[in-house]
Amino acid sequence: MSQTQITIRRSAARLLFGFAALGLLTFVCFRLGLGFTTTAIGYLLLIVSFSPRGGFMHSMVLSILAVGCLNYFFTEPIFFFRMRHYGDVAELVAFLTSALVLSGRHFIPRTARSPSGVLP
Repeated sequence: MSQTQITIRRSAARLLFGFAALGLLTFVCFRLGLGFTTTAIGYLLLIVSFSPRGGFMHSMVLSILAVGCLNYFFTEPIFFFRMRHYGDVAELVAFLTSALVLSGRHFIPRTARSPSGVLP
């Protein structure tokens, strides 16, 4: 097997693992009756913990999938990809932005950071 095929298989396996973890977290949160905010924090923790191994593209795909799950399962009306309130849109945009910024932080080269680890 070539190196490219091995890389593609590893990448696919990591992405499938992320999908499974997101699905399991969605199932648990929905069955426990947890709300939007609690579930969103769980998703953020999952995405950020997944990003160092999975890569930014994997984190981006998981973030977009998580937004879809939040919209479908945790905003009114449930089981539809519609929203009744404009506040729900703002919450989903804030979640997506947070997930992408937090997961992307792992991929900023250390030379671009100051000695304290903070971006200039």
